[in-house]
Amino acid sequence: MSADTASAMSFSARIREASWARHQGLDPASASEGDRGPGLFDRLFEGSLSAGDYTRWHAQQYFVYAAIESAGDRLAADPVAGPFVFAELARLASLESDLEFLMGPKWRSGIAPLESTRAYVDRVTEASATPGGYIAHAYTRYLGDLSGGQAFGKAARRAYGFENEGASFYVFTGIESPKAFKDEYRARLDAVDLDEDAKDALVAEILLAYDHNGAVLAELGANLDRNPFDPKVIAAICHHMNHDHADDTLVICRGTGGRREASGARMTGFDGEGADFAAAVGGEEVPVRIEWARPLTERAEVRPEIVRIFTESRELLGARPLPFRNVLIVATRRAVTNLPRPASAALPWAGCQAHGRPPGARASPRPAAPSDESDLDPEDALSDTGPVAAASMRRHAARPHRTRGQHRASWAAELSPLLAGTQRRYTAVVGSAVAGASVVAMATAAGMPSGDEPAPSRAVDDIAALAAEASVPEGTAPGADAADEGAAASPAAAAADAAAPPERTTPVTGQDAQIKWKPMLDEITITSLFGQRWGRNHNGVDFDAETGDPVYAAYPGTVKHAGWESGFGNLVIIDHGDGVETYYAHNSAVSVSPGDWVDSGTHIADAGNTGFSFGSHVHFEVHVDGRPVEPLDYLSGAGLDLR
Repeated sequence: MSADTASAMSFSARIREASWARHQGLDPASASEGDRGPGLFDRLFEGSLSAGDYTRWHAQQYFVYAAIESAGDRLAADPVAGPFVFAELARLASLESDLEFLMGPKWRSGIAPLESTRAYVDRVTEASATPGGYIAHAYTRYLGDLSGGQAFGKAARRAYGFENEGASFYVFTGIESPKAFKDEYRARLDAVDLDEDAKDALVAEILLAYDHNGAVLAELGANLDRNPFDPKVIAAICHHMNHDHADDTLVICRGTGGRREASGARMTGFDGEGADFAAAVGGEEVPVRIEWARPLTERAEVRPEIVRIFTESRELLGARPLPFRNVLIVATRRAVTNLPRPASAALPWAGCQAHGRPPGARASPRPAAPSDESDLDPEDALSDTGPVAAASMRRHAARPHRTRGQHRASWAAELSPLLAGTQRRYTAVVGSAVAGASVVAMATAAGMPSGDEPAPSRAVDDIAALAAEASVPEGTAPGADAADEGAAASPAAAAADAAAPPERTTPVTGQDAQIKWKPMLDEITITSLFGQRWGRNHNGVDFDAETGDPVYAAYPGTVKHAGWESGFGNLVIIDHGDGVETYYAHNSAVSVSPGDWVDSGTHIADAGNTGFSFGSHVHFEVHVDGRPVEPLDYLSGAGLDLR
């Protein structure tokens, strides 16, 4: 453009003409590059852009607008830049609201800037040191949002069924007429108090802003459909790692991540190919990418891979040998792996037929568990998690419906169905395994310094107790003759046992004799117990369930809460009176509302995998006077034994 032509045009018209090619997505300096970001835009308009990729695009915009609006706050009183700082243009609060809607309350833990976004943010920060630089980036983003951005908003609402939440970024509630507002903005550009050199620099910065935006779109477009994980899942797992396993995250970044000098670290995201971290090095955050051992597609596969990386990192950092208790547990598990497992009989709960499913029926068949466990590795899951073998994590990954949240039943509980009702010869198997493992443990411990051995695990005592219990078949009194093993109790004794009322210890008083506590599922399989898990208390019991399985109220009461509740996901709380409440968590859907009265056996929800959970299940809690109590003991005292 000649100097005469430029002087004859208004400054706003000059900007529009200079940036038109960039606005169309073309780089005039390199025509072969073509459209920088058609993949994302085209998919949004045709309705094929996944909600996850839409959310990731939204997250990258959050970092850019945070930089622009921080600069705007700083320059609001500047005589040149100030007239371009409008409160009604601010987008940061809308982006935060949208991301919370799309990713849940822990959304900040699940987002991180791409490399191109970091470069864009750095450029905004640097350019905003001058009024013209701020005006250039504000003009590029905000007027774009008021123009083509409105079409993006309509496409998002059409594609994902949004009303306002999820696409509120595109709604400017303080601007009645976008056209009138843009005309006023351009009038201020025409009147801006800058010399010609500063105006030339402002135009050049606008072109650079378009290039940075195009680079972000290109990087996003190159990764479309590559992430199989829902953004809410990513946010929940990152939040858990950063808050409950911050030390372990630092170990991972120092070890496998190669950042030995890191003073802090956080997990920022993951996809099907690997996990992303940010390591604090020299006062700055440095991105760290660690690839999975194999592509992942299911939520239940993430934790075993994190465990593997953590284990590898400990070895790289020279961690000491594993405690001998882990060797003992794994050796014992190997010994009992091939013991016959008794068939799981459905419990004949009264009233199951009324819910449209015969007793014991399942929504879908369970896949068989893999029998090959030759790759058992006696490794802790993460620090303070107890004696859980990493290979069992891999086994659970192959059976994702068996993985239950952040907690898992103790080895004793998992061995219980293997040992219950077996013949005495199995006691010898378990006893031999314990004895043999002890020899291995002594050999392992021989290299440990004196006094370094940890206290014996409670699981060892549990296994020994179960093994001793298994030496007496069910229904046989201790000391009975071997010929009588397995014999049924006499009819008179059975009748006497049936007539004897259970001893009640429940604090619920004044209950009708006809009202009984009922199971919360058609079929009960316990997968995780009440007690210490991952270094903190697991306040309930987890029951195996497929997504969509009906969940029933265990006892009559008033619905106190029904809806989303942080890590619980979709939660139902029922108040039974006398200070007793029951919790039903991680549901896929809720069928009741606060204030509803429900009877025992009422369908209140459908099981699911919402909140902080690694697989479909029902997390059940009993609270007495505001404090969680051991649910199985409580229910047993109330006449319902679910063990």
